[in-house]
Amino acid sequence: MNENALSLKEIAQTLGVSTSTVSIVLHGRSGVSVATRERVSQLLKTHGYLDRPAVSRSNGLYLFRYSTIGYGSDKNDGFVTSIIDAIGREAREKDYSVSITACHEGEFLKELNMLDENPMEGIILLGSELPLVYENYFADRSTPVVIVDSQMPYCPIDSVALNNEYCVFLALKHLHSLGHRRVGLIHSCLETANSRERFQGFRNSVEKTGLSADPNLIFTVGPSMDDCSQDIGTYISIGRPLPTAFLAESDALAIGCMKALRAYGYRVPEDISIIGFDDIPFSRMVDPMLTTIRVPAEHMGKCAVNLLYNRIKDPSTPLTRQLVCGELILRGSTVPVSAKALVSSSVCPSAALALTEAAAPSI
Repeated sequence: MNENALSLKEIAQTLGVSTSTVSIVLHGRSGVSVATRERVSQLLKTHGYLDRPAVSRSNGLYLFRYSTIGYGSDKNDGFVTSIIDAIGREAREKDYSVSITACHEGEFLKELNMLDENPMEGIILLGSELPLVYENYFADRSTPVVIVDSQMPYCPIDSVALNNEYCVFLALKHLHSLGHRRVGLIHSCLETANSRERFQGFRNSVEKTGLSADPNLIFTVGPSMDDCSQDIGTYISIGRPLPTAFLAESDALAIGCMKALRAYGYRVPEDISIIGFDDIPFSRMVDPMLTTIRVPAEHMGKCAVNLLYNRIKDPSTPLTRQLVCGELILRGSTVPVSAKALVSSSVCPSAALALTEAAAPSI
């Protein structure tokens, strides 16, 4: 990106398209027309977002984004765009150019080798979806590396990540204050640092907040919105008891869960409350709007550049792992637990209604 480069949001505004469309083109995913892709690609190239620019090692940084084939960011483009724009702005203030490289899992090692062949001063790795198995590939690199939105606990590289355990605690404490005691976790089967930390944070926080530690309250699902909807539907159809509230490891999973619950006659939040994670734009478009944990994406991007800058200027700087705190955003998907919800969380809605009516005193 050059000094006068437009941000991704500004590119979207210039072309009259959404930031999601710009992000789809940037990361090579399907979902836009050929004509739109060509228009967006041309402007992205003009402003240094596509194709590695011929910048020298002395003023060049790589922003390297990994995404999993078939899942991408799953309606999470606003979060990714905010981080990328923040990194670009902060880098320009320090007189660095940024070359963005996006790859899928099958291209990961090839792209790493290309980085070695065309070295720059530093690498920022956007690791939101990076599986933990790749830790060793960054352990002995001569080029300074900072990972953002993830941690590699056994790899000696600087990182900026969310304090997931604290954020999970905030969410569970809120649900407890609303009277919920049986809270389920929507857990992704795709293991990343974030999913692992949120899973562990849930296990550590349930007892601290006075919630049930029943292992049957862990609902493991596929990592996409549609996968989650299908898997939650399967759990319901086989009669698995449901909690009065769910915490999902991402907004995409929370929205997928909402879709499945509605398909089986449950109401959100009257029957079951839901909290998501990330505060993606889509979380404000669903009905009800989703209570969620807001991740400070722009702040994390800025911190990542500053960490890398300090590492470049002084390689002897002690290893730094920054944890930033998220914010609980209260919207319409969480309400105090009701007597009806306590019944309907364990049986289908029609049966719950019959039980509620049977328990009512005759007049």
